[in-house]
Amino acid sequence: MNCAEENVTVLPAGTELLRGQYRITRSLGQGGFGLTYLASDSLNRVVVIKECFPEQICRRVGALVVPSGPESAPFFASVLEQFQAEAHQLAGLDHPRIVGVHQTFAENGTAYTAMDFVEGVDLHELVDHAPGRLTPRLVDTVLRQVLDALSYLHDRGVLHRDVAPDNLILSANGDVTLIDFGAAYSSGDTEGGQNQRMLAVKDGYSPPEFYCAEGVQGAYSDLYSLGALCHLIFTGEAPPDAQTRLELVDAGRMDPYVPLESTDYEIDIRLKMATDRALALEPKDRLRCADDWLSVMDGAIPKPLAVFDPAVISVIEELVSKTNRVLTPGLPKALQKPKQVLDTARQTPPPPKQYVDIFGDPIDDVEAYLKEQDRLCKARAKTPTRLLQQGDFLRRPGVDCPNVATPKPTGDTLFHKVRDRLKGDQSTPNTRLFLI
Repeated sequence: MNCAEENVTVLPAGTELLRGQYRITRSLGQGGFGLTYLASDSLNRVVVIKECFPEQICRRVGALVVPSGPESAPFFASVLEQFQAEAHQLAGLDHPRIVGVHQTFAENGTAYTAMDFVEGVDLHELVDHAPGRLTPRLVDTVLRQVLDALSYLHDRGVLHRDVAPDNLILSANGDVTLIDFGAAYSSGDTEGGQNQRMLAVKDGYSPPEFYCAEGVQGAYSDLYSLGALCHLIFTGEAPPDAQTRLELVDAGRMDPYVPLESTDYEIDIRLKMATDRALALEPKDRLRCADDWLSVMDGAIPKPLAVFDPAVISVIEELVSKTNRVLTPGLPKALQKPKQVLDTARQTPPPPKQYVDIFGDPIDDVEAYLKEQDRLCKARAKTPTRLLQQGDFLRRPGVDCPNVATPKPTGDTLFHKVRDRLKGDQSTPNTRLFLI
């Protein structure tokens, strides 16, 4: 483990707890639920001390831990009770792959738990700095040990809730120890609801149900985290966090998680399958327990698709050969008639074009029509037009000037044709507005 950079929230080295039974050596790290210290006990044995310090709702005044404000006091008291109750239950666990708990006690306005010190390197540091050590054989050993520890916990109604690479310590001889039970959840029914409690998530490793206080949790929740751990070991990075995945899927978009089965990573296909199933968003689609994971891991290697079986290919070739011997070359019957119709259409000359004027009336003699239009244009050009001057009024004959008679049309001009055509349609236009 690496020593975390000390800040004002941690207890200084030399601080004594429980009337001198424990003495703080240095700070090891800080998480969502508390602070971790390296310490020595009264017999000079190295131990780890976990201090309940949910920094979102508390602060330190000297050595004393107090709620951040009056509104945080009830919540802080509930977290303290939860912290000590779980420590008492964890102290009763006895498994070689689970960190041993010595005792829990109250002091400085908060609670502490004394645990075994596990020497080794956490898996996150191993992936970052020595990935070559994670051989397929070692990965297989690590997974079996973690699954054994989780099975032990789940059989006793305990969820770890923080199965992440920094909480798995690998010793020099390849033994794994599951540490940091600060987020653990214990219940007689791990599938049921839970009372008010402080929830913590770790993006990339926490399943979707950890992001919701009402989310139903079970053994499959820890298996999701184990799947994320495997993804880190196999690819070098954690999968997309569950909340982002869920939001994108709910919005009708694609799940950003790329199944390992669709990749060309040189991993046992069974491990790819187990990881993908453990990382399913819906709990019903996941592996339900450690035994399910082991069943996939130790199961038969899936056979390639039958189409690649040489015996099947031989049968298909024989069927195709027999079918071809009784077929008549040429187009299928369904396509023969359309082809005949197309050939006939290509041979038939197109009908002559029919020209029409602006009213849609047919023009029999195009040349005569164009000459007439040219004559009318020249006649209009010779008629003098007086431009409007300042002070002139636009008047409507027969309305603004009652004594001026409305001139009657003379001749069948283009203007009169247009006017006569438009006379019959006086409906109000339908106006539609668009906001763009």
